[in-house]
Amino acid sequence: MPIKKGDLIYIDYIGIVKESGEIFDTTIEEEAKKAGIYNEKQRYKPVLVAVGKSWVVEGLDEALVGREENQYFEVEVPPEKGFGNRDVNKIVIYTRRKLLEAGIRGELRPGAVVTINGAPAIVRAGSGGRYLLDFNPPLAGKTLIYKVWIRSICKTIDEKIQAIIRRRSEKLAENAKCKVDLEKKSLEIHITGETALEPEIQMAKKSIIEDIFELTPDIKEVRIIESFKKPSEQESSEEKKKSK
Repeated sequence: MPIKKGDLIYIDYIGIVKESGEIFDTTIEEEAKKAGIYNEKQRYKPVLVAVGKSWVVEGLDEALVGREENQYFEVEVPPEKGFGNRDVNKIVIYTRRKLLEAGIRGELRPGAVVTINGAPAIVRAGSGGRYLLDFNPPLAGKTLIYKVWIRSICKTIDEKIQAIIRRRSEKLAENAKCKVDLEKKSLEIHITGETALEPEIQMAKKSIIEDIFELTPDIKEVRIIESFKKPSEQESSEEKKKSK
């Protein structure tokens, strides 16, 4: 069945700058290592995309519509449907004094990245206490090539819910039990034990609920049920020993 807007799919991709042939991003570990962009903190695996919801750049998002599961394709993405055209108004001269006021200290070399008022900028040049800062995204003005593999499509509501939860929290996806009642148009997410108290889980809940309402129209109510069991006397004794 062809992919349509609103579908949840998993894809692998390699992102390439057309002009230079440089790989700037990929979900495939081997390709990242070959390109010299491997990040040991990143998990390399197919990514979830809600088609038509701007989870990827516009040009790639549009190209997913009509594709099939297990299909490979390439798409060329112009700047206006990628990371935007370069804006000369975002290239600004900062004096050393203004940088100090913004909390930026030390010598700055071309290519360095600084953050001013929450916005990252690349130092393009510097001389005589004056620095040229570029607040454009690094890939602004670039034509991009994406090599894409459609790995799978979430077909059932259970698959969609699991995918949404996993996107926000791997730990919650592994520990939660979900119960869908299509007659009542409701979803129950059961979390037990210490998992329910973890900050990662608490922070993820609001985003999960918002994603479920947006991406699964059949669900009109979400209940998150957290349950705990009182530890036995033996368990309490063992916990006290561990804390000593």
